[in-house]
Amino acid sequence: VMHPIDDTVRAFTSVDLRTYIRTRSRKGPKPPALPERISVDRDLLRFVGLWVAEGSTHRAYVRFSFGPSEMHFAEDVQTMCRRLLGLSAGIHVRPRGDGIEVTCCHAYLAQAMGEWCGKGAEFKHLPFEFQDLPPTQQRVLLDALCDGDGTEFIPHRSRHQHRSYTTISRTLAEQVVDIV
Repeated sequence: VMHPIDDTVRAFTSVDLRTYIRTRSRKGPKPPALPERISVDRDLLRFVGLWVAEGSTHRAYVRFSFGPSEMHFAEDVQTMCRRLLGLSAGIHVRPRGDGIEVTCCHAYLAQAMGEWCGKGAEFKHLPFEFQDLPPTQQRVLLDALCDGDGTEFIPHRSRHQHRSYTTISRTLAEQVVDIV
């Protein structure tokens, strides 16, 4: 099978999430402003990759849902929210112990993430400008996606580790193929 390889590399240093806020509600308390510029570094790429894999939005918050053995991812997200956005995020272990949720209450962040990366599993995608990042930065995104929705295994009769990624989003699947 032949697949075209886009070798365009366009590095950029920062992003302004405020450009993805479409409406400003007059209901409820006004959330604090999002940072003017967020540096496109390892933490932001990891944050976005984990959000695409495990995140969801509500009108007033962003939520990441992890499995019961993924507390280290939850703590990473909590730290990244504080460092990247200056926002606090709470970690909640479900009562039956069947999962962990990280919630960051901020209406504008929820709106920006939904616009920037899509809403709902079927419509999720990586930010389109990230497709032209250098391969080392794309690798961070891919690793974060796989941490969320991927699997690693050594198949029968092999000594090599295999990695697979599963998504129902056609756009995201095509983006992952392009990165790989």
